[in-house]
Amino acid sequence: MRKIVIGLGCAAAIGALASQACQIQGACESSPQFVEYCSGNASDPYPCQGHIWADGLHWDSGPLDGTFLPFGAGQVWHMHYMDAQTKQVLSGDYVEASVQVGATAQPNVGGSSWIECSVGMCNFTSLDTTSLYVQNGTCSPYFFHVVVTLGQRSATDAGTD
Repeated sequence: MRKIVIGLGCAAAIGALASQACQIQGACESSPQFVEYCSGNASDPYPCQGHIWADGLHWDSGPLDGTFLPFGAGQVWHMHYMDAQTKQVLSGDYVEASVQVGATAQPNVGGSSWIECSVGMCNFTSLDTTSLYVQNGTCSPYFFHVVVTLGQRSATDAGTD
């Protein structure tokens, strides 16, 4: 029992030090900046690069081999599934999403790379069939790209009577 208590005490101390280090460096904002993306409003801070794929089931925040969006420490993005060219909005009955992050705005250029974002680093605070909210859960700024898949539920009953 003592080892568990000591282990938890050490983990809490390490977490507190990491949080304190972020605050000292000024990396974490006291209130996360909120960004609208592809909402159709001219006041959105970044031009919509959203793209609905030819299969009509996928939307992405821009070309995977293009420039990723800035993802500041603690920042929250509200992303609408709108195509930048056609203004069509992707719709479906259910949704899945993945986020890719990189240390540079163009992670496919010059030896840079990107990874799939993990829970804790990228937190979905809301994910539905019209838009999502994703937050950078860290004290570090990154660049990110989102891919959303929407699907239609089958009208066929899978059960038997």
